[in-house]
Amino acid sequence: MIAQARKIFDMWRHLIPIYESRILTALYMNCQDIVSEIPMFRVLPHEVGERYLPNAHELVTTCGGVLEFTPREHERGRDLLQEMGLGEDDWFVCFQARDSSYHEKRIGSDYARHRNTKIESFLEAAQMITDMGGFAIRIGSTVEKPLPDGLDPRIIDYATKHRSDFGDVYLLGNCRFFLGSSTGTPLVPMLFGTPVAQTNLASAVPGVC
Repeated sequence: MIAQARKIFDMWRHLIPIYESRILTALYMNCQDIVSEIPMFRVLPHEVGERYLPNAHELVTTCGGVLEFTPREHERGRDLLQEMGLGEDDWFVCFQARDSSYHEKRIGSDYARHRNTKIESFLEAAQMITDMGGFAIRIGSTVEKPLPDGLDPRIIDYATKHRSDFGDVYLLGNCRFFLGSSTGTPLVPMLFGTPVAQTNLASAVPGVC
């Protein structure tokens, strides 16, 4: 996920000047109470939900994407799609089910297991997408298990067979829409104006709605 964040960060730098500094970061972290009182300082809302961005999906629909890929990146992305069996005129949807594998790999535990869902619960939707002529691509930087055998060949387990840091961002930025559960992933396609559908939503804190 860190590598994907770096890719998105670099894309932002094409739009606005951004400076990286460990010294300034440390200074801010130790003086943020003082800095926050400066008139030109503002903390931007960053959470999708009732507390901060209740109309996030409406904003995406109205304003469209803010990031875009270069021609060279699109060429690289087309190579990835071709590798998975998609042609130039094919469309696809990305889907993902949250599990504990990412957090357990990164920090050794998962504090929000109640937000997990089974990937099998998305397969009926994936089949509907393929029946409509599209491809359903299962994504995820780390997953607990591969998709079961015997599925429609247009349901692709990218997460276990084709995954790359670049591919994660490219697929989310170019799919027809993203279908997922309670993860941070939906924030990525929104940057490209890609619609998001979420299911099995749960609060980040058990017992809090």
